[in-house]
Amino acid sequence: MPGPVIEGHAKYEDQCTQCHDLFQKESQNKKCLHCHKDVGKDLAKGRGFHGKTEGLGKRECKTCHREHVGRKADVLQLDRENFDHAAADFELRGAHVKTRCAGCHLSGKKFRDAPHTCHDCHKTDDRHEGRLGTDCRKCHNPIAWSESLFDHDKKTRFPLKGKHRKVACAACHPGDQYKKTPVTCAACHTLNDKHRGTFGKKCETCHLETAWKTSLFDHDRDTKFKLLGIHQKTACKACHKGTLYKENLSAGCASCHANDDTHKGQFGPKCDTCHKTPKWSEIAFDHDRDTKFKLVERHRKLRCVDCHRGVIAKEKLGVNCLDCHRDDDVHKGQEGKNCTRCHNQKTWGKQVKFDHGTTRFPLEGLHALATCEGCHLTAAYKETPAGCADCHRQDDIHNNTLGRECGLCHHPEGFAAWRFDHDVQADFALKGGHREVACRQCHTRPVEGKLSLTKTCVSCHRDDDVHKGQQGEGCDHCHNERAWGKKVAFDHDLTRFPLIGIHALTSCESCHLTAKFKEVKTSCIACHLGDDVHKKSQGTGCTRCHTPNGWSLWEFDHNTETRFRLDGGHSGIACEGCHRRPAETEKDIRLARDCIACHQKDDEHRGRFGPACDRCHDTRSFKHIRMRGFNR
Repeated sequence: MPGPVIEGHAKYEDQCTQCHDLFQKESQNKKCLHCHKDVGKDLAKGRGFHGKTEGLGKRECKTCHREHVGRKADVLQLDRENFDHAAADFELRGAHVKTRCAGCHLSGKKFRDAPHTCHDCHKTDDRHEGRLGTDCRKCHNPIAWSESLFDHDKKTRFPLKGKHRKVACAACHPGDQYKKTPVTCAACHTLNDKHRGTFGKKCETCHLETAWKTSLFDHDRDTKFKLLGIHQKTACKACHKGTLYKENLSAGCASCHANDDTHKGQFGPKCDTCHKTPKWSEIAFDHDRDTKFKLVERHRKLRCVDCHRGVIAKEKLGVNCLDCHRDDDVHKGQEGKNCTRCHNQKTWGKQVKFDHGTTRFPLEGLHALATCEGCHLTAAYKETPAGCADCHRQDDIHNNTLGRECGLCHHPEGFAAWRFDHDVQADFALKGGHREVACRQCHTRPVEGKLSLTKTCVSCHRDDDVHKGQQGEGCDHCHNERAWGKKVAFDHDLTRFPLIGIHALTSCESCHLTAKFKEVKTSCIACHLGDDVHKKSQGTGCTRCHTPNGWSLWEFDHNTETRFRLDGGHSGIACEGCHRRPAETEKDIRLARDCIACHQKDDEHRGRFGPACDRCHDTRSFKHIRMRGFNR
C-alpha cells in the first residue's frame, strides 16, 4: 500500500475498492463523489466553492486532495488567509469583511454548514422582534445597517403624501406594529372631524393631504344631480336633512315636490319632461318631438284621453298600428305590425301600395297576369303556398321523382319550356355511358324535399363491384365511364407493394387469384416459403440479403450490419453453424454475443472467470491466451 490514509478514511483502509476501480488508474472522481454527495450536488448545480470555481469540475479530486500521506495529513489544503469568499455562496461585503472566520464557522462544523441569512446570526439583535419577518435585506444592507432602504410609497398600499411625509413612523405604528395598520382618514382623524361623521368616512372626496382646508367637492360634477335654476340658491340642509352617505336621495322632482304636483301623479314623476327649473310655469312639451309617435292626419284631431285612458306614467302605449287597431286587422296579424308598408293614415282603405317583388314570390312571366284572388283566397296572405308543386302538382309528368323544385328546369314564362344542364346545375357531369341513360333510371323514387342523390359509383353499382368493397368507393381511381373494363388506370407502385425487378414482369393473376386484391399478403415468405433454403433460420425478412432482381443475388455484410464481427475462427463458419432454429421475427434471429453462449462446453474454467472470455482469449484460436505479463 502507498501509505496510511487520513483519519476520516481509516475505516476504509483495507477496502481499496471503496475508492479505486481495479485495473483502472484513470478518473476516480465518481468514487469520491459517491461518498461526498454534497460536493457532487454543488458541482451539478454550480453552487459552493466547487461549483463556482471555473474548471474545477473537470479536474481530478486527487489533484488538490492527496491521500495515503498519513493519518494527520491536511488533505483539505485550505489557505485561510488568501481564500476569496466570493467563490463561496456568501460574498463578504460591508462589515462582514472584517468579521473573524470563527465568528460564522464554528469549530467542529463543516464550512458549508455556516448560516447564510441575516436572521440566522443576528436573531438576538432584531429590534423588531420578528414582526417584520426574517428577510432583513428588504430594508437594511451589510455596508451601513442603520441606513434604511424601505420605500413606503412602493412597498405599501399607503403612499406618504403632503403632511404625512413628515410624520414619525411611531405616530402610526406604535410599538413597531406594522401589520393591519388602517389606511382610511377616519381611522386616525375621527376626533378631528368637524362634520361629526355626517359626510361619511371618505374624507379624500373633498380634502387633500397637502391642504386640508381646501375643498374639492363640486355638486354638478361629483353627483348625479346638477344644481340648476332655483336649486343653486337652496341651502344644503333643505335637501340633506340626515347623514349624507346614508341618505341615498333620489334625483327625481317628485321625491321632493310630490305635494306640489297639481296633476295628482297622473303624468308620473318625470316632471322635467314638461317643466324646467328656471321657470316652472313654462311648458316645453311637443308630442311629435318628445315621443316616438308623431301625430299625423287623423291622429292630430284626437283628444289625449282617446289614447291615454289611464295614468300616463304607468301605461306604456305602443307606437304600432296594431297596438290600437288589432280588431280591425283583416290579415289576422300575418303582415306584422308595420301597417304603413301598404296603408297610410289619410286614406286607410284606398290608395294601398304594395310591391309583390319584395316578397318571397316575385310575380314573373304568366304569374304577373294572374289576379290576386287566383292565389290568395283570403286576406291571410302568408297561408298561400309558394312552391310550384303546391299549385301545379297535377301538371307534374315526372310524378315527383325530380323533387318539388320545378324552377330548376322550368320557368314561369311557359311551363312547357324548360332549361337544365345536368353537368353544371347538378354538380355531376354526364360522361361516357351516363350520357345515354334516361333520367328515370337514376331518379326512381318520389322526392318530397330537396332532390339530392349520392354521387359515388357504388351508390348505383354496388352489386357490380367485383372487389366486394375492398378498394373503397372511389372507383374512378382506376376505371372510367367510357369503357368500364378497358383502359384501367392503376399504378401498382402506389400500393404497399411496388413491383420491382422480376415482380414487374409477373402477371397479375399469378398473385391475385381473385378480385379481392387486399387479401394478398406482401411478405416474401408468403409466396416463397418453398424457396427458402434456410428453413426460416434467418427469419422471414428475406430482403435483408436478397433483392427482387434475382433470388440467387444476395448481399449481406455480417461485420457492418450486425454487432458481432466475424474474424479469426468465426470467419469461415456457415450461417447455420450459429443460426440453427427457425425464427419468425427479427428479434428471434438475434443471438447472445458472449463467448460463453456458444462455447460453454469448451470452458475448462467452468465459469469461474466469468462470461467475458475475450479478456484472455481471442477469435484466432481459443488456445491463444493474452493477458498482462503472460502470452503464449
